[in-house]
Amino acid sequence: MQLNEFSSHLQEICAVIYRAAKEKIESAVIVLYISIIMTENMTNIHDRFFRETFSRREIASGFLETYLPEEIRSQLRLDTLEIVKDSFVDKELREHYSDITYTVRFRDMRLYLYLLFEHKSFPDPLTGFQLLRYIVRLGEMHFRQNPRSKTFPPVFPMVFYHGRSRWNIPDSFESLTGLREDCPLRTYIPAFRFRVYDILSSAG
Repeated sequence: MQLNEFSSHLQEICAVIYRAAKEKIESAVIVLYISIIMTENMTNIHDRFFRETFSRREIASGFLETYLPEEIRSQLRLDTLEIVKDSFVDKELREHYSDITYTVRFRDMRLYLYLLFEHKSFPDPLTGFQLLRYIVRLGEMHFRQNPRSKTFPPVFPMVFYHGRSRWNIPDSFESLTGLREDCPLRTYIPAFRFRVYDILSSAG
């Protein structure tokens, strides 16, 4: 992606962040972007910009409060929001994907909020598979840190999509199998949905 193209994308992302955070932070995000392009090549800009921006508590809280489904958001305690430093995206894929993970109290439990930033030109049909891999890695991290835990932690997966065409693929993992809904095999495959935020659809 060329610099001028990314700059136009930056304006759209800043508009999303501005609406979500409900405060005038757009200029601060642009300054962050400028400082990054002075030190990074174009392959790394997306990853670092996304991670550093959404590592800011006020931006993360504002985005989650604005764009999470009401039935989830209303039961979160956003004052308990914490950022997990680990990234689960393979290094060779960071030109197209970035990620960030949060923990927050949901009801009386700890919930992981996993946000995958997809900056490809077109929706990737295998996004659900990528999410499955990263959710498993998140679970592995959880069990390493909590060796006495006997339950898999709940994970709410989200995709922040910023491509040239609108998101037009199913937001569920099981759709990847191509199995009909009445196929008995569907009972035995992983089944989860993910929340998609499509900047292009939101803008227009």
